Amino acid sequence: MFYTLSCADLRWDANFASILLDRGYSINIYYTEVDGQPTYFYEARARDGDWKPLRQFIEDEVEDSFHELIRGNVMKATRYFHHRVMKFVSQIMMAESAPMPIKIYSWKVEFQRRGAGNNYSHKGKPE
Repeated sequence: MFYTLSCADLRWDANFASILLDRGYSINIYYTEVDGQPTYFYEARARDGDWKPLRQFIEDEVEDSFHELIRGNVMKATRYFHHRVMKFVSQIMMAESAPMPIKIYSWKVEFQRRGAGNNYSHKGKPE
C-alpha cells in the first residue's frame, strides 16, 4: 500500500493560530461537530476588540500574506505536519480496525523550494 501526504500548510488554520499566538495576538479555538465530524473554528481579536474568523482577521489585520506567514515559520508548519502524519499513521494505518493492517511501514520527506515538507513516508516498525 502506498500513501502520499501533502503538507498543504496553507489549509490548516492551526498553523496560523500558532504563528499569531507567537506574535502576541489573542486566539479563540472552538470545537464542535459538523455532520458528525469533529471541527475546530479559530478566531482572533481585532484591534477594535471584536473577534473575527481567523482567515478574515489575517486578511484585515495582518500585514503579511498567508504565504509569508508560513514562509517565515517553516519549522512550526513542518512540525505541525509531522504531528498530523503521526496521527494518520497511528489512527488510520495502524488502527486495529484497518481493513489491511500494516506491520511495517516506511516514510520519506521531500522538501519544496519554499522549505516546507511535502510528501511524507517512513520506513520501520511502529514503536
